[in-house]
This record gives sequence, C-alpha cells and structure tokens, in this order.
Amino acid sequence: MAMQQPISRFPGSPLARSALWFGVASAGFVLYALTAQPGVGWQDSGMLQFRALTGDYTGSLGLALAHPLYIIIARLFLLLPFGAEWLRLSLCSGAGMAVTLANVAILGWMLTGRSWTGLLTAGMLAVMHTPWWLSTITEVYTWNAAFFSGELIALFSCLRRPSIQGFSGLFLLLGLNIGIHNLALLSVPVYAACMLVFIKGRRLEFAAVPAAAAACVCGAAPLAWLVMRTAMQTGDIQAAAASMLFSGYAGQVFNVRAGWGLMGVNAALSSLNFVHAGLFLGIVGWIQMRTTAGRQTAWPLFALLGLHGVFFLRYSVPDQFTFILPSLVLFSLGMAVGIDALARRTAARRNAVIAACLTSIVLMPLTYAVLPAAMNRLHISVKRDRVLPFRDEMRYWIVPWKHTERSAERFASAALSEAAPDGMIVCDSTSYYPLLLTRMTAPGAGGVALENHTAMAGRYGGNPAALEKLLSERPVFVVAPALNFIAEQHRTGFHWARQAGSVLFRLQKADEGGVQ
Repeated sequence: MAMQQPISRFPGSPLARSALWFGVASAGFVLYALTAQPGVGWQDSGMLQFRALTGDYTGSLGLALAHPLYIIIARLFLLLPFGAEWLRLSLCSGAGMAVTLANVAILGWMLTGRSWTGLLTAGMLAVMHTPWWLSTITEVYTWNAAFFSGELIALFSCLRRPSIQGFSGLFLLLGLNIGIHNLALLSVPVYAACMLVFIKGRRLEFAAVPAAAAACVCGAAPLAWLVMRTAMQTGDIQAAAASMLFSGYAGQVFNVRAGWGLMGVNAALSSLNFVHAGLFLGIVGWIQMRTTAGRQTAWPLFALLGLHGVFFLRYSVPDQFTFILPSLVLFSLGMAVGIDALARRTAARRNAVIAACLTSIVLMPLTYAVLPAAMNRLHISVKRDRVLPFRDEMRYWIVPWKHTERSAERFASAALSEAAPDGMIVCDSTSYYPLLLTRMTAPGAGGVALENHTAMAGRYGGNPAALEKLLSERPVFVVAPALNFIAEQHRTGFHWARQAGSVLFRLQKADEGGVQ
C-alpha cells in the first residue's frame, strides 16, 4: 500500500466540515441530554454542582482541583431557560463530550481522507462506557477532552504548515485546557518538542517560543490569577505553585507503580470501553499509523498516547477509570486509521468493517443494560465499607445513562427529614454534598448540621465527656457505622441505633441500647 499523506491539506470544503462537525455534535448532545442525571450527584459530582451554584472558583482541595474555567462554563449552562439546575449542569458535561465527538470526527477525516470514517469513529467513541458515563453527570473531564481534541486539530494544522500563528493557537487552547484540568499539562512536552524540531529545521522562527508561551499564559489566566492571589495572600510562591500542580496528590502524580489495591474495579470499568470491534480496529490502526499518517504526524501521536496512557495506568486514585478519557480520544484515532486500512483492501472488507462498527454501536448499550443483572446472578457484587441507601452499586457504576438515577437526592431527602429540625449528620465526602445541596431547598431542614467524620474525630473522638454534652444538646446521626468517629477505647460507652425504615444511624449512650 502506498504511503498516504492525508493531513497535507484539510479535507473537504469548509461547508462539508461544518456539516459533519455540527451534525455529530448535535447527535451526541441529544444522546447525552436524554440520558442526563436530573438531580443532585454523589461525591465529586455534588461538589462541582455546589461550586457552580455558589460561584466558588477556588474550592477547598487545592488549586490543582480548582478547575476555574470549568466552573465558568458550568455557570453559563445555569443560564439555560429550561430544566432544573442539576439537569443544566449535567447537560454541561454532555455538551463537552459532544464537542469532543465532533472534533474526533474531523480528526478521523483528516487522518484518513474519508468523512464516513470520522463519523463511524465518533459514533463508537460516543457509546464507550467512560465517555458516556462522564457525560451524564456533573463532571469536569468531558471539557478537558473537548479542549484536548481541539488541541489535536490545531497540532495537525501546525504539523501540516508550521507557523507562529498556528503554534500560538495551539498553546492558547492548551492554556485554556489547563484552566479546565491539570491533565492538559501532560501534552506540554510533546507540543514543545514539535515546535523545537521545526525551529531546528528552520521551518519555524524562534519567535514562536515566546509567542506560544504568552498565548498559553493568556489561556490559563483564570488559574494563573488564582495562583498569584494565593501567593500574595500566603507570601509563599513555591507553595502556591505546588498547590496548582499537585494539591495533596503529589504521591499519586509521581507514583511509579500501578495501584494494585484499586486496580480491580477500575480495570473492570475501563475494560467496558472495549467490548466491541474498536479494540481490534484501534490496534490495527496504531500499527498502521506511521504508514497512513506519515512519520511527522505519527510520532507526536505515539508520544501523547504513551504519556496519557502511562499516567492513567499508574495514577492510583479511587476513580482512576475516569482518567482514561484522553487515552480513549487518542485510541479512537487509531480506530479511524484501522477502519480505513481495512476498508481500502476490498469492497467486501469495507462492508464488513462498516457492519462491525454499526453492530458495536448497537450492542454496547445492550451490554451495559444486561451486565448488572447477569453479575448479580453470578453473585458478583461491589463491596463497600458502608452501604449508601437507595444506590445500587453495580448498576450505578456499570450503566452509563443516569436519567433514572436519583439515589443521591432520595437519600438526602430521607436523611434530612430524619435529622430535622436540629440534628447533626456525620458524613463523608461521598454523602456530604448531596446533603448540603438538598438542605438548601428542603423545607424544615435548615437547622440540620452537617459534619465530616474526620473533623468529628478530632473534636470528640477522644473526649467522651464533650460528646455526651453534644448528645444532650442535639441528636447526632451517622450515614453508616463504618464512619465511626469515636476513638476505639471510648466506643463501649456509646452505641449506634437505627429504627426500621430509617436511613441514618443515631448515636446513643450505651445504657440506651442500640448497635455498637
């Protein structure tokens, strides 16, 4: 097969490219809007909902988790004149993934010279587990993928015809993406290396370096401002920079081993992205990438896939599977090349590849739908230290659509009703934000206090007298006994009790009976 150079020029007419982009983006948005979560979310999703509602651009977890540009975008979606606030924030995530799909369709067309290849690739990416799962709840990752896929289009343009303007545009997108999520920083070495290679080969002026740096800083202005403000408030520039880069996750960022303790569930969830023909097509495509795209395009893509893939594999956090999204975007480009490589051989093989892609797009949702029931029949379950009321763990994690997922708001409403009018609920990060968000609108729940179990352990865990005094002033509840904040040597003096039909455990003195 002769070597092709499909990115020697942009494919199709501007009208054709626009039609493909808007068509794919619209279809993707409709899919995610119809399956979006309509209510409050658990854990990080609830935290982002609260921050968007209150205009909190900094957060409380360090600047690496501030995501200021995402909060700006989310607040723009709150201006939509329809739907509940929670639904509008879920639609924000769906819109980010819809933009990603449209960009991937263009990238697939640019790599192969075939618009239908880009269309099929975007369709298969749309129904992969992680992209769909993240697109129906309030999350930041889809907008990171949207800007990242936009960076790839800009990179292809720079590789086709390097210029100061082109690289400035690329680094502007990069800067904007840094304001979305620090995952964007992984691409910096590749983009910088491409620019330096062109400078060394005298195809680009050195002035591109300061121009690109300035563009990146301008794009990252929301985050840069937070770093500057923190440095001025604390007088510690180094600490502000460290907060922007790592927050409290430096150990995970620099981890050099896979996190085997968390790998099982995350590997299972990540594998759901490949229960279709795309795995084979992607492998074929990446083998063919250098021949199809040319060395100048293939090596930067290989480097990006390596950086993002290695980061994902050894980033040992509980929600590790969500960090696979940039790798899936890159892998989908291999799928496009694989579709093209096989389709060019014979008409029969082209028809077989198209049939395999369309079948995969149909079968993947069916797999997600039947898998929870099948695993339950095999007595395979997700085990947690504490049970979250109303949440079917297997279905919650496996099924990507969330339009019927209301476990967080059902739990929060029931819990606040039990603790009202003046009780205290001790909770963890998973249950805190659903309770906080629901308390804002729940009638009669304004007097209910919410406390983190770690903070409670510091105040009362080793001081039973203070805890007894607290119990004399107000009832204290906990989401689950696994969140016991009382020091072990003092637990015999207290018990947890839960009435039939209740969702919370109430703390009582031992002489009042209950479950220790």
